[in-house]
Amino acid sequence: MFLYVPDLVAEYAAHMQWNLPENAKARLGKGGLSGDIAYSPDGTLFAVVSFIGIWLYDAETGEEQAVFIADENDVAGIAFSPDGAKLAIALFKHNFVQLWDVETGLIETTFLGYGGGTTCVAFSPDGAKLICGSWGGTVQLWDVSTREIIETLIIGDNGEAHTEGTRAVTTVSFSPDGTLLAVGSNDGTVQLWDVGTREPTATLQHDSSIMSVVFNPDGNILAVGSEDGKVSLWDMRKGVLKSDFVAHQRVSSLAFSPDGKTLASGGSRFISDKDRVRLWDVASGELKSNLIGHTDDVDSIVFSPDGTTLVSSSRAGNIVRFFDVASGELKFNLTGYFSSIDNIIFSPDGQTLVSSSGTEGRDATVQLWDVGTGTPKAHLSACKQIVYNASVPGGVPLVGCFNSETGLELYDVVTGDLKTTFSESEWVLSVALSPDSKILATASGLGDSTVRLWDVETGTLTTGLWHKEVVNGVVFSPDNTKLAIRSWDGNVVYLWDSNTHQPIGTLKQRTRLVSMVFSPDGRTLVCSSVNSMVYLWDVGTRELIRTLQQDNSSIHDDSIISVAFSPDGRTLACGTDYNGISLWNVESGTLKSTFVGQGYVKSVVFSPDGSLLASGSDDGTILFWELVPEFGKQTPLPADVNEDGAVNIQD
Repeated sequence: MFLYVPDLVAEYAAHMQWNLPENAKARLGKGGLSGDIAYSPDGTLFAVVSFIGIWLYDAETGEEQAVFIADENDVAGIAFSPDGAKLAIALFKHNFVQLWDVETGLIETTFLGYGGGTTCVAFSPDGAKLICGSWGGTVQLWDVSTREIIETLIIGDNGEAHTEGTRAVTTVSFSPDGTLLAVGSNDGTVQLWDVGTREPTATLQHDSSIMSVVFNPDGNILAVGSEDGKVSLWDMRKGVLKSDFVAHQRVSSLAFSPDGKTLASGGSRFISDKDRVRLWDVASGELKSNLIGHTDDVDSIVFSPDGTTLVSSSRAGNIVRFFDVASGELKFNLTGYFSSIDNIIFSPDGQTLVSSSGTEGRDATVQLWDVGTGTPKAHLSACKQIVYNASVPGGVPLVGCFNSETGLELYDVVTGDLKTTFSESEWVLSVALSPDSKILATASGLGDSTVRLWDVETGTLTTGLWHKEVVNGVVFSPDNTKLAIRSWDGNVVYLWDSNTHQPIGTLKQRTRLVSMVFSPDGRTLVCSSVNSMVYLWDVGTRELIRTLQQDNSSIHDDSIISVAFSPDGRTLACGTDYNGISLWNVESGTLKSTFVGQGYVKSVVFSPDGSLLASGSDDGTILFWELVPEFGKQTPLPADVNEDGAVNIQD
């Protein structure tokens, strides 16, 4: 739904400001790709599902046209109505299908699902009916005009109709004349139903889960793609298997060309990276060509209505590629998608934002953004596995990347140059650079209870701080005198003298602590927890100063994943794992304001001048939030002509 439409700010592109949450200034990134894509019937629009909803593009130019905001990472499938006026969106967790007006971007109606999460959706060729499949083993048939349910079809064991669904429906497709419905399930069956009688007519058995079913344009052939990589072509007139062949290690999607002569398959690599998108001759079953470009598994493919273009999407690669079918050449890509934004940090001058993804071993990406325009400035491609928190000690953005062959590598984000390699053999759970950039602290993987301190210049190990238990968090104090280390179970923080390498004391709580940060003056350590609490400790006395908890609100009903101080230390920002950021007055412990509308907030950071708050989310977006100064301009005294706050001779 449309959450909020502010007056557009000139410096940011329009699509960065569409449907923003209230108080947000701009959105960087379009969310992680969910996989499903679709052409409008007239070929003018192209829809892409991301973690935040549906992006609509001009199909010829790739220019953004609109974004429909849906619940975070919940869209399982989409389908345009035959007239192109409506877009059906299947929401898995909520178990319903929304019908959107493409022109207005408004939800027209909602069809409630039955029997588990909704997995797929399709319109009948005449647009009069809508079908949706469910994880609970049902298919619902709806009348689009009356919004009434026509029938609920129960998909049972081995395709036999039961009173209770026992197999998940993975894919559905109408025959071109609308009389037959093909339903694929994860038990390896494709069940054929007569749409008029709503009775099953046949069951087609396969060896593994069905990933895609599609009829050719004349309805005489049904193509079935399976998880075992096999494509099966069934003769619908005779009810027999026409041919089958292995196309990929795993088939994800199939599509017939409009003339029915070519079948496209998308999936995982078979022999090489060149065979993730393949074109097959339907008559002979022979491979015609590979469309080369993807280096990650392909999840969805679709032909343009005129058959000249094939589009493929890859969740793992976070990219959508448009290919010219005749030449096999790449026409253009749709980019700007990120699986998760795990860490963000501003450059000291506030003009650049560094974001890193891949702390959980996926989508290893480091991106530099222009804060003024929101556009990407540079991309670090050297990180291939796990990316650790970026930091800018001394004004140089640095990021740590784990490489299983060489160890932990430290890169200059701007130049892309490898600065230092550390022979860290364990999987590292957390890294921290000292404020003077001379020491790197690493909290090693499971089974190792040591925090190692490394010389950044030489890459040599200087010392190890041993603990009785595994640790997974580490941070330096701003004055470089202390090191805070969080235990694996999360309820203990150990304080060490970073110069003498001696323990200072411990901070304990009964609940698991998630994130920690020192105040700018280094006197306070803040830790957030899984029970919606934020604890402020006096570092010198190691006494608990204050506990922050927002009452009677969903903002703090969940774990607080990230915390950050404003540059002046007066405000604390807390990001939660569900939809919210809260801003607190540190001195009084009172709540100043809340921001809602972004998913799992993994990182929050203030700009150096304190005027902007940036938040990075698991949904693959960064939001800029405009902050209202805590103290505005004072009302001038009546005789204070020059408004300098005093009545004097200058007035």
